[in-house]
Amino acid sequence: MLKQADLKVTNLLLDSDNPRMPSGKQSQPETILALLHAEGTKTLALAQSIAIEGLSPIDRLIVMPAPTDSSRFIVLEGNRRVTALKILAEPALAEGILTPVQIKNLRKWGTDYRARGMTEIVPCAVFATRAEADVWIERRHRGDQGGLGVVRWGATESARFDARRTGKRSPELQVLDFVSDRGNLDAETMDKLHNVSITNLKRLIRDKQVRTAIGIKLDPDGKVSTHFPEKEVLKGLIRIVRDLAHETIKVADIYHAKDRKDYLSRFKASERPSQVTNLPDPHSLSGVTPGIGLTAGTSDSISRRTQIPKTRATLIPNFSSCNVKGAKLRNIYIELRRLKLEEYPNAISVLFRVFLELSVDDVIEKQQLMTAEQAAGSKLRDKLTKVADHLESARRLTNQQARAVKKVANDQHLIAGSVTTFHQYVHNKELAASPTDLRTTWDNLEPLFQALWPGTTP
Repeated sequence: MLKQADLKVTNLLLDSDNPRMPSGKQSQPETILALLHAEGTKTLALAQSIAIEGLSPIDRLIVMPAPTDSSRFIVLEGNRRVTALKILAEPALAEGILTPVQIKNLRKWGTDYRARGMTEIVPCAVFATRAEADVWIERRHRGDQGGLGVVRWGATESARFDARRTGKRSPELQVLDFVSDRGNLDAETMDKLHNVSITNLKRLIRDKQVRTAIGIKLDPDGKVSTHFPEKEVLKGLIRIVRDLAHETIKVADIYHAKDRKDYLSRFKASERPSQVTNLPDPHSLSGVTPGIGLTAGTSDSISRRTQIPKTRATLIPNFSSCNVKGAKLRNIYIELRRLKLEEYPNAISVLFRVFLELSVDDVIEKQQLMTAEQAAGSKLRDKLTKVADHLESARRLTNQQARAVKKVANDQHLIAGSVTTFHQYVHNKELAASPTDLRTTWDNLEPLFQALWPGTTP
């Protein structure tokens, strides 16, 4: 049986049967030394991180009661974290494994840690037996297991996270987003976009001969630009993204400059931009205007310039047609239509989460999708999944739209529009809301809100 508890570090016992080291009946000091021998450098880095930033707020330790002392608990998951906490409190425990310089650093970190008033209470998930905890420990450490375990980020997910954190998208991510958003890709390719290796796309985009052939430029500030209209520049980019998505090209096919040249030689004329559509001025990919081509009476150039669309200033676009019921929800909706994202991103992020949860609660209550007790005890991600299934069965969401909502509900993803990120906007003082992320999240959830509040709000 599982229960949550906040436990003192001094009451936590390291597991001498930890998979990170050979099994054996060892004392606690011996177990600490064995763990440091196996993971010394990494545990030291973890100790520094804990001293500066504290323990991760999203990971509980997994423990079970010690068989010989009900007031103490054996750590089944989180032994490195507990080791780091113990050596921060008592650096002498690490003597014999760590160097004198490392011990000196530990003492400083430990002093700073205590001076900052960091608590010695650790949030734990307490299981009655080791067997009960094993299933969760296995899911954490044995890969994604078809989605049951932690699905680790690849290069693409890491690039998206860095873009959200820094506000700057890499050139290859600009290209991938442009093609997925504007390329009108077939359903099979869209489903395989997760296969696109961002490192292979980078290898192609950073090659000057590739850029010249497909009609893009890389500006000094890292922005991708083009002299061609959207439909022309998409030709080569779609070919590249499709090949990567379907894995018809591998790293060996494009590793060297000669390999990339050979790859380009296989492009048809229809997969390259038409040179007669060359525009006089370059524009970023996000600013390419659809449909701009040759002006009547011209043969070699374009006499009119493309217009770069402006990013909307508010979370909800003016054309949104949700007919929101209830005074509070309606007022929140109106505020989200009026508040300027660049001025109030944090306030908007919290209001957005409230609007989402109250909207979901409204349909659950009206359609009796859960009992009152179930709703009160359910997390937002569970409610979202329940509502997505209901709206799909009622044909108010398509299968793809319902899948998109469920992806938002999946707390394994730290994407901009995930429930996890919504929660962090409210509870993590270090995570600032990004206007770009918030706009994208609304756009992704627009079909859900239209299904929940059909009609037009005057």
